[in-house]
Amino acid sequence: MTGSVVESLMAVAPALNLALAGMAVVFGETFIGKGLDRRWLVSLALLGSVLGLLFTFLLWEPASTASYSVFQGLATVDTFALFLGGVILLCTILTLISSVDYLRRFGLDRGEFYALVLFSATGLWVMVATTHLFIIFLGLEVASIALYVLAGYFRKRDRSLESSLKYLLTGAFASSILLYGFAMVYLATGTVDLNGVAAAVESGEASTSVMLLALALILVGLGFKVAVVPFHMWAPDVYEGAPSTVTGFMATAVKAAGFGVLIRVLTVGFGSYLPDAGTMLFWVAIATILAANLVAVAQSNVKRMMAYSSVAHAGYAFMALFVLTQNTPGASGEAVRGLLFYLPAYAVSTLGVFTIISFLEDRRGRGLELEDYAGLYRRYPGLSMGMAVFILSLGGIPPTAGFLAKFHVFGAVISCGVESGSSQPLALAVVGILGSLIGLYYYLRVLIFMYMHEPQEDDRQFRLPALGVSFVVLVTAVLTLWLGLGPAVGFGAADILGWAEAARP
Repeated sequence: MTGSVVESLMAVAPALNLALAGMAVVFGETFIGKGLDRRWLVSLALLGSVLGLLFTFLLWEPASTASYSVFQGLATVDTFALFLGGVILLCTILTLISSVDYLRRFGLDRGEFYALVLFSATGLWVMVATTHLFIIFLGLEVASIALYVLAGYFRKRDRSLESSLKYLLTGAFASSILLYGFAMVYLATGTVDLNGVAAAVESGEASTSVMLLALALILVGLGFKVAVVPFHMWAPDVYEGAPSTVTGFMATAVKAAGFGVLIRVLTVGFGSYLPDAGTMLFWVAIATILAANLVAVAQSNVKRMMAYSSVAHAGYAFMALFVLTQNTPGASGEAVRGLLFYLPAYAVSTLGVFTIISFLEDRRGRGLELEDYAGLYRRYPGLSMGMAVFILSLGGIPPTAGFLAKFHVFGAVISCGVESGSSQPLALAVVGILGSLIGLYYYLRVLIFMYMHEPQEDDRQFRLPALGVSFVVLVTAVLTLWLGLGPAVGFGAADILGWAEAARP
């Protein structure tokens, strides 16, 4: 009995480390000024995150041979969960490091921030490490409640409080729709475990009409969480008002968890109904790619531009989900692998951008307009080079991770069209390429301002980037290039693609 409990705790060690570190930070805050320096709180938060990532690697080898469940099936340990959990933990570590200087400059360096990030990461890890629908919902709510607070962390800024309120209202609305969908699944099948749902569907016990309604509700609920059109309207305001490092975390870790749940729900529980979801995913992908890219062109605020960029990339990810709904086994496998590579490739580039944005932002809210980036290379040549790498990656320019990610996703869509003989996937690929071309316009505008415009008069004092900022920019830039070089390096895209292949549910 004791052995089984220990094994179960070891299986959820990544999430356990995050939760324990979060509680340690909360309790440690009470001793600040009584012999404990606040830097210890950051160290505790980073220790919990790094240990969680270490346990993720340790669990990978046993899970690669056979997945297993613990706590009576409430938690699932497989390569899919560990791969996405690793992405979430990496985003958490980089967010914590980049937040230290940012919070100190704004006079908001308190332990509660780091604890909330850890609790949110715990919820996201729980979401991807289970096949139980109500545990997915529990993890989602744990992550969301922490993010509602983080979005309004600048309590003296009206825009920050507005973003928190909007995120709370739309998040609650989306969660209620998602929970209603899960309840409909239980009504139709008598179970909330995805494996049991699949068995009920295959045996013909489930009501088709109820299951299709449940599928539509789940897609709408999760569509809000990953911000696809027409469920994206909260994203620009929330991304703009939230602290920049929190925005980076929301745009990366939250999306990774959301797409992880979508993949698992579609492939495990609703496999028989995938063709019925295809039409919805097709039109959502097209609307998301075109609308987000076109609106992003008109943005002058860099954070709002990145918000619409995040929406557009969700549309590209939906292209891969669409392939899953088609009866093309070869292309479907390629789509899952491509999407699983897309998530970390997009994450490192986006985190790099928001780290630089957080450094340039000042206490009066300046540093967020395109004009503020004019002549940036003269003041910060290193950060400008990093920003160029990230922008080119998000635009899909080789030899960056973004190019290879789009190559695999678009390749899967084209393969689906060839394999099925349908023109629908090929039309989607054309829209994806068109959207990428539009995206290049507003991405390259940032580089034009940085390298081809003269700097404006600025009364802000020049300051060197903090060590944490430089570290995060360097790491994300190296990963962005490394993952884009493919088989040209010993450990890079080839390995990540191999892990993504092994992580297919």
